[in-house]
Amino acid sequence: MSVFGFAWFLPAGVYDLLTVDLTTAGTIAWLAVVYYGVVVTVLAYLFWFAGIVLVPASVASVFAGVMPLSAVALSALILGEKLQWFHYAGCFFVLSGIFLISGVGSAGFKYRFKRKTPATTPAGD
Repeated sequence: MSVFGFAWFLPAGVYDLLTVDLTTAGTIAWLAVVYYGVVVTVLAYLFWFAGIVLVPASVASVFAGVMPLSAVALSALILGEKLQWFHYAGCFFVLSGIFLISGVGSAGFKYRFKRKTPATTPAGD
């Protein structure tokens, strides 16, 4: 996927490289680019994949669904962005999807999280 993204944006990047004067960018701008490249991209991927091997796929998928919710919440809290109706609708649908795939209310959910006692545990379990 990264190779496809690189190939897709390469023509626009080459065009910008040839037409934009990069010397006008200050030190803070270059530090922001380096931070975004190293911390936000590389370290985030490393942490994500290191964590994904430690938990079941069902848990990882829930966190994948929570990421856009945290982005919306943090944009409102930190950046002061005003949330619109479609943000709330999107959050509702994401939470509904997580609720539906988690199996809450189903017999399987009740069985998985039911505390097993020696009297109710089948032999050999």
